[in-house]
Amino acid sequence: MHLKRLAMPKIWPLSRKETVFVARPLPGRDLKNALPISIVLKQLGYGKTRKEIRYIITSGKVLVNCKKVNEINSPIGLFDVVSIPQIHKHYRLIIKNKKLRLHEINESESEIKIIKVIDKRILKGKRVQCNLSDGRNILGNYKVGESIVFNLKNRSVADTFKVEKGFIAFFASGKHLGSYGKIDSISGKEVKVNVDRKEVTTSLDKIIVIGKEKPVISLPK
Repeated sequence: MHLKRLAMPKIWPLSRKETVFVARPLPGRDLKNALPISIVLKQLGYGKTRKEIRYIITSGKVLVNCKKVNEINSPIGLFDVVSIPQIHKHYRLIIKNKKLRLHEINESESEIKIIKVIDKRILKGKRVQCNLSDGRNILGNYKVGESIVFNLKNRSVADTFKVEKGFIAFFASGKHLGSYGKIDSISGKEVKVNVDRKEVTTSLDKIIVIGKEKPVISLPK
């Protein structure tokens, strides 16, 4: 699967004039905030050609969110973790300067991921199913807009963050893409965030809460 470079999202960290086509991630993640694993490994310098990348992936040397990947164009989304255990390297896909970037993290941090609750529904037996921003579904009565700290090793919820004053909000879209700061106030779906000592008004759908008082994931300066 391929995509014309001229049509690729602006957030992708690639030149638009290098070649005509570029690899397209498989369906399952938001195209604006996702890259295929083949591009991720090239960006990290672990392979130059498609053949080299395919060998690395099919040999089981790469983990995404603590699970082996088999497809060369598997999608890597925002806050996903790419690990190469053989050389003890771990990276998180983040946004910096309005571009998707890979940020190196330590092993303990590679075991967690922040995921936003985007919807929920009532199942048979009055069980509540929450739909998460990475396509995952879990049982639990969490509020839409809240964030879940998900333990990738045991596949369980380690913590939750509400959209409340004092919590840290990360801009996943919009004019302030990639910025983060403390929430000053919330009124309905309108949120005011203090970014670099300036109050920014945004909407709930554009932010992801990443911590209380400080982010629980490391971010590049």
